Amino acid sequence: MDLTCCGIEYEFETPNHTWDFLNLLNIDYGSKKYFRVYYDVIYSNWSDDIIVLPTKIEPSYFHNLEKPLVIEELILHLYSENSIESEIETYDDYINSDCEMVLLIYDCAYLEIYCKDELLRERLFTLADNIPDTKVEWKYVETDGRTGMHV
Repeated sequence: MDLTCCGIEYEFETPNHTWDFLNLLNIDYGSKKYFRVYYDVIYSNWSDDIIVLPTKIEPSYFHNLEKPLVIEELILHLYSENSIESEIETYDDYINSDCEMVLLIYDCAYLEIYCKDELLRERLFTLADNIPDTKVEWKYVETDGRTGMHV
């Protein structure tokens, strides 16, 4: 059976490894892109203060924040500068939208990425090689148990 790849699933050893991965997201996306923040619960390790992200951030945004931060829940959608943002509740919504990538981070150490660009998906898969003790698996449309694009 030939499976259709739709994304990547990561399991990081520590919250700091999740943070390290987000810092690596500052890669060349080919043209002007931004992440739309749809939901975030992020705490500073030092003070237990909640960090509030702006609703629209550049891919390099995380590189400018001090770590360590604990990400309990975070949903990011990647868009090109002139694309149309839309409500994305299901995988079909995502496929039929202008959204190029969905990042779902939950419980500090789990990350799922859905990405339409095959080359970008491969680059994101190999980024985890730079982070110790990270479990990385491909996600396939035919076997993915996720029913919604939320955490």
